[in-house]
Amino acid sequence: MTMCMVIYFCPYTLLRKTLIIQTKNYTCLKLDDDLAIRIYNIERTICDIIRDRNKIDLQIFNTALNEYMKRKDKNLILLSEYATKFKIEKILAQYMEVLG
Repeated sequence: MTMCMVIYFCPYTLLRKTLIIQTKNYTCLKLDDDLAIRIYNIERTICDIIRDRNKIDLQIFNTALNEYMKRKDKNLILLSEYATKFKIEKILAQYMEVLG
C-alpha cells in the first residue's frame, strides 16, 4: 500500500529519494519505504495559500505573496490558470493589483 503526502513547494533535496516522477503540475518522490510525496510548484502553492487565507497567519500570507512577486522566475500565466481552476480569479486579481 502506497501512502501519499503532499508538500507545497519544497526547494530542498530529500536524501532518501529513490524515484522521481515529474508531471506538469507536481513532482512525485517515491521513497524506499513505500511512501510517495507530491511536491507542487510555487504557483499552485500561492493559490492554495490564497484559498486558505483565513486559516493562515497574516504575516505568513503577506510574506508568501511578496516573496513570490519578487521572484524572477514567477509564471503569472500559470498562476492565473490555477486561480481559474480554483475559482479565485477575482481574489488573486485584487492581491496582484496591490502588489504589482
